[in-house]
Amino acid sequence: MNKVYVKQNPGYAQVIYFKTFMKNSLQNSRTSVEQISKSISRNEKIQYLRIALSLQHIGIDDKMADRIIETYENVLRLGGNFKISDAVEIEFAIERKYSEKKIKNRIT
Repeated sequence: MNKVYVKQNPGYAQVIYFKTFMKNSLQNSRTSVEQISKSISRNEKIQYLRIALSLQHIGIDDKMADRIIETYENVLRLGGNFKISDAVEIEFAIERKYSEKKIKNRIT
């Protein structure tokens, strides 16, 4: 399956791809969001969130999408026990991840 990602605003092809993915993912009504979430990679989650938000005229980059996804998943996992220390942990993990990507991109 070809992957189509949006850089700024979604074009027609990206919107169709996103709709097709969601339709196929949700065809089986017994498929939970958790099952769908486990079946796609982190990068795909980031790109799908960016596409969905872009369709709502909300522009974010990969780093922000990653931060939102990580925070959301932790809030669901921890419920009311999400603390400042969890937020700080996410902040450091995201900063480290994207700093390493930046360095890696400079080398290659």
